[in-house]
Amino acid sequence: MLGLGGEYPLVLPVVIHNGERRASLLRERELVHRMVVCRFGPDTAEELIPLLDRLSEPGSIVNIADAVVECGTAEEFLKRVREA
Repeated sequence: MLGLGGEYPLVLPVVIHNGERRASLLRERELVHRMVVCRFGPDTAEELIPLLDRLSEPGSIVNIADAVVECGTAEEFLKRVREA
């Protein structure tokens, strides 16, 4: 669908209720936790839990997911997450 001038797509704001946002954030945390278990093992994933609990913004979760892929060791990963 095109916007008023026909040049740009019409972007409608998406309203997300607090409950939906919280549920989405919890799913993202769970996914990242599972990624860490697969990549670095359960001990590292256990250390990650309190760090995930302090996050409230989806962008922070994305940064942690990036670190799972980009870091070569569990130590490097945990250091990066703690410094974020």
